[in-house]
Order: sequence, then C-alpha cells, then structure tokens
Amino acid sequence: PRVPRPGCSRGTMAVARAAPIVFLSDEELNNSPSRRDGISAESEKKYRRQTCSFVQDLGQILRLPQLTTATASVFVHRFYCVNSLKYFDRHDIACTAVFLAGKVEETPKKLQEVIFAYHRLRKGENGSPEELTEESASFWHAKDRILKYERVLLQALGFDLSIEHAYTHLLKAVQVIPCREYAKVAWNFLNDSYRTTVCLQFHPRVVAAAALYLSSKIEKGKLPQKHPDPEKEKEVRCASFSLRGASCLLRELRL
Repeated sequence: PRVPRPGCSRGTMAVARAAPIVFLSDEELNNSPSRRDGISAESEKKYRRQTCSFVQDLGQILRLPQLTTATASVFVHRFYCVNSLKYFDRHDIACTAVFLAGKVEETPKKLQEVIFAYHRLRKGENGSPEELTEESASFWHAKDRILKYERVLLQALGFDLSIEHAYTHLLKAVQVIPCREYAKVAWNFLNDSYRTTVCLQFHPRVVAAAALYLSSKIEKGKLPQKHPDPEKEKEVRCASFSLRGASCLLRELRL
C-alpha cells in the first residue's frame, strides 16, 4: 500500500494527480494542500475525522461491511493528500469514496441508494425539509456531481485502488500469537484509526501490531516476546516492537 505525496492545490477543476506513493512523515502531512491553503492543522484533523465519521454513517445506512467503509476512508485520506479541503466539498468526496469503495470491495450499491443515504444524512445535519425523489432536480444534480467526482477521485488516486488493510494482519497475528483476549479491543482500535492519518504514515502490519500492543496495555496484559516456531517469530517481533506506531496511534486517538 502506498500513499500519494502532497500535491499542489489550485482551483476546483485543477485536480492534482497522485505522485508515486510512499508513507508520509509528520513534516509532509503538515505541508498538505489544505495547510498551504490556510487551513490549520487542528482544523484539517477535525475535518478528516468528521468526513470519515460521515463515511462510517453512510456505510451503516447502506449496510456495507466495515472493510468497505475502511477502504472508503483510505480513499478520502489519500485524496486530501493531493487536494485541498478548501476546494473540494468533503461530504461529496466522502459519498463518492463510498460509492467507489463498494465497487472495489465487490459490495456495490446502486448510485441512487448512495444518493438517498447521503441526502438522509445531510438532511439530518441541515434540518432541510426537502424530500428527494428520482424525478427531482436535486437528485439529478447529485447524480451528476457524484459521477464527476468519481473521475476526480480516480485521477487523484492514480487509479491505484488496491488497499491492504490492518485487519488482515491482526487476524494473522491472533492465529500465531496467544493473544486472542486482546483481539476485540485491538479491532476497535483499528476501526477508530481510520478516522486518523495513521493509514498514511505506517504499513498496515505496523498499525495492526500497534493496535494489539495498545489493547494489551489496556487489558493490563503482556504480549509474548518469543514464539517457539521460527517462522512465526517475525509476527511476535512486529507486535512487540511497534512502539512508534503505538505512540502515534495513541496520540491520534487521544487515549
């Protein structure tokens, strides 16, 4: 998995293309297009969190698997690595990311279903009395907007839609390390981590190990330091030695 380095931000139709993708440092995240457009670090973090919460709410309404909403959240984070929150409405990008992630993860939803779920959430936020039907102008405007933003999102992602998730590594770790009692808490940490930029900074294996490490601390337990099987030793070493990832996750989740 790779992350686009921050690109330039210009007007709403000037979409930054994704550069070769690597994991980002704190310094690079602080030089994002949104920051260069005058949005503060705290505001950008808040907007990213709120946008990914919106993604999660959309996913719940549409009854999408957690994996699909996690993919959509990664799409959102990567998009705003190369484009500014100032020029691209975060709710529209969130809706588009959910629509695209559904297709990528083979859990597709019809566009009209996504639009109606989007309208339901936005109506609740804005208190708008307007009803949406497939014949209404608002519906057709939303449809055109999401289809346009789908092309914009694909371009910003460099058409790289393959997402490796930390969930897979957590499940592997639980199979080889005697730590099943920590798995549920670690899974919840991973769910929450998608509201942060951790997925832009660390390999999913490190994020999974950090979540496992943090869960062991909360449960006042201790991860094993060694495994009798040399082939499985790397899983133990990774889970026991991800303090940098754990401290970053701790800071981002404000625990």
